[in-house]
Amino acid sequence: VAMQRPVEIVFRQMDRSAAMEERVEERTAALNKRFNRVQNFRVTIAPSQKAKGKSFDVVVDMTVPGEELLVSATHADAYAAISDAFQTAHRRLDDWNEQHRES
Repeated sequence: VAMQRPVEIVFRQMDRSAAMEERVEERTAALNKRFNRVQNFRVTIAPSQKAKGKSFDVVVDMTVPGEELLVSATHADAYAAISDAFQTAHRRLDDWNEQHRES
């Protein structure tokens, strides 16, 4: 049984959303099942300062042994930004696992 890693969810310059928190927790749980070496997750959701119009930045910060992996996504829809960020996180962890495969 995979141990549940803690996830810290930060909302910047916007109200907390229980639905967004639940989506982040679901996506984090899926990564926890697949990658057992992630020690911590920190997810930040905020209105984008760079993109024109209303959009959202999502940053996923993952701590793995000896390293911190950061990925991000920007999208007009906050849920799409969460999905994009976690898809990128999955690929980044795949790459990291490949580089640190134990013989």
